[in-house]
Amino acid sequence: MGATALAGAALGRLSWPLATDLEAESDSSLIRRPLRVKPILSYDLPERRPQTSWRSWGGIQTRAEVEQEMGRISREIEKLRSAADFPVEFLPLSGVRKALTSPQ
Repeated sequence: MGATALAGAALGRLSWPLATDLEAESDSSLIRRPLRVKPILSYDLPERRPQTSWRSWGGIQTRAEVEQEMGRISREIEKLRSAADFPVEFLPLSGVRKALTSPQ
């Protein structure tokens, strides 16, 4: 019974109940570290290959489309940064080209 009471007391601290006025005042001293986000665009550019299907459906087909998409993502990141009600830090956007895998 003592272990149950001890476990209940410990687990009670892990829950996030609605804060009362007294708790809200004591929580104001908490340090809110920014969430760090690393945005990555993973893409593949199709290359013509004889006697096989080499184009993917939709998506990004050219290097120019990669640049357009990265610009769109950058604009969306700026909107998110300005609308966030918590500290957030966005690292620079990176584009990563997927490596083609040969069929087995």
